[in-house]
Amino acid sequence: MKKILRPVVALMGTDIGRHFEQIIMPYEKQIRVEEDASALFNGMYRKIIVRKHQTQQGIS
Repeated sequence: MKKILRPVVALMGTDIGRHFEQIIMPYEKQIRVEEDASALFNGMYRKIIVRKHQTQQGIS
């Protein structure tokens, strides 16, 4: 079903074939996932909130 819908959904500016975990992998040490919840279509779309880790400046 996803393969059929993917070109149509791409016209809306998104891609249901991408995996969030693969996208953030290079940035794992710099960000943290604060929320990851199902949003639509039984989890096909997710609401994900990420935050950049705070860096501590001035510490030796």
